[in-house]
Amino acid sequence: MAGAKVALQTCSIDASREQVREVVARTIAAAGGMPEAVLTAKMIVIKPNWVGILVAETPDQVKRHRGRLVNDTDPQVTEAVVSLVRDANPSATIYLAEGLDKFHDWDPQQCWELMEALQLRDKYGVELIHTDEGEIVDVPVPGGGQIRRFIEMRAEIANADAVISVAKIKCHQTAGVTLATKNLFGLVPASHYGSMNRDFLHQNPFRLMRFFVDLATVIKPDLAVIDGILGANYTMEGEAYETEVMLAGHDHVATDAVAMRVMGYDPDTDHPTHPFETAENHVKLCAEAGLGTIDPAEIEVVGPAPESFGYQFETHAEFPADAADAMLAAARSASQTYLRLKDELLTTHQGQYVFIIADEVVGTIDDLKGIPELGFFTHEKGYGYAVQVLPDTEQPEIIEAYAV
Repeated sequence: MAGAKVALQTCSIDASREQVREVVARTIAAAGGMPEAVLTAKMIVIKPNWVGILVAETPDQVKRHRGRLVNDTDPQVTEAVVSLVRDANPSATIYLAEGLDKFHDWDPQQCWELMEALQLRDKYGVELIHTDEGEIVDVPVPGGGQIRRFIEMRAEIANADAVISVAKIKCHQTAGVTLATKNLFGLVPASHYGSMNRDFLHQNPFRLMRFFVDLATVIKPDLAVIDGILGANYTMEGEAYETEVMLAGHDHVATDAVAMRVMGYDPDTDHPTHPFETAENHVKLCAEAGLGTIDPAEIEVVGPAPESFGYQFETHAEFPADAADAMLAAARSASQTYLRLKDELLTTHQGQYVFIIADEVVGTIDDLKGIPELGFFTHEKGYGYAVQVLPDTEQPEIIEAYAV
């Protein structure tokens, strides 16, 4: 018998709000219904993907295709999930959470309005939270983590009894794909990891992909819903791909694996094969960490065969494989330099962030606001490794992991 059940249903681009809700309800039901954790939770976090609005200078620049958003979770899908969760658990506190750090001068209120979230607050009693505000706490990674010992996040998220990832089916220039697993990244407070892009975590592909595994270990979604009414091709801010599907599953890794097959990708593919030229396959890493399965023999797909649609997405990689490999090699070398110089650096740079290339500290900053000054990708001496200088008891990064 299959170890995971993933529902795959069709949903027309021209579907009405009521029809979208019917499809989402049918898809969740086919995946096994609302998980027990959602039914009994006192606090529930629902995480949509709103990246498309965060990179636009004005509302008019937010990409649309046939009336639907190209790079964001469709508001009708978000509402459908919220309404179904509210019906299933009338007394729970429901948080609709996203990192609303803008490149441009929008405030969270404007983002919530554009994504039709204000009406969800009024209609279903949800609380809208910006993940970079409020009380931020350290959450230990169970098992010690692959690259992090603890992750910082807003207290409401850390204390939630259930988490639902409401993702978009998209390509991603660094991660290859961005689905239910990577969607969790917006739950991390940007100011605690650099800029809106959380640049400190992007410093090398190894750190970023392994961080996704640790994050999913900390806040493993109880339900994954992937909006595929419209996909996004090429990059996370890419062009419309008419997929007209909806997916749901209790196993977020298996749900991502089926979505990848819809996209024309093999979930067992890994770096340096397309679409993972720039980095490892984080979905496969999650499977290897025991967070779910990507094996078709262990997944029962309820609905059409994923490959039957004949779709073929095309990710535009941020860095070619040779550049990504050079970054990792440089990071591994420089991380060993840090470990060798650690005692000295604790005397001279404790609390600061240092950037090491080969055997040399080539840059230091006092806090993450100065991350661009380190020149991760443009430094004249090449690639290296950035880390905060802290005693072992306070160091969140497992630096020794780079030697593996």
